[in-house]
Amino acid sequence: MSKNNYILNRKLLLILSLSLIALIGVFQIARAAEIGDNVKLYQGVTLGALSFPKDEQGHIIKGRKRYPTVGNNVVIYSGATLLGADAVVGDNVIIGGNVWITSPVASGTQITIARPELKYEKKRQP
Repeated sequence: MSKNNYILNRKLLLILSLSLIALIGVFQIARAAEIGDNVKLYQGVTLGALSFPKDEQGHIIKGRKRYPTVGNNVVIYSGATLLGADAVVGDNVIIGGNVWITSPVASGTQITIARPELKYEKKRQP
């Protein structure tokens, strides 16, 4: 199933009960991301890693979890980005579009961003 810019196999989709909405969109899901049952992902969702952590001498520390964990019955709307191991999403969570998450989200939470202020101006006539 790599035809539409995402790479997931059918067996994985069946095991996870994962719903990908708008299958012509792009999904970026790292192999090491943990995804629960009955999760819905809309187009443009990213589940990825942050940079490698470094020790006191500035050397990269490998072997640690770097990817998000998504609980059961979660909906993640278009353009949302979840990065890093600290992005642990509980069960029954709704994550709105264009939200950026790098920290834990408690079960039963709904996250949205504030509506932007739109500014309308009439064009000046020449």
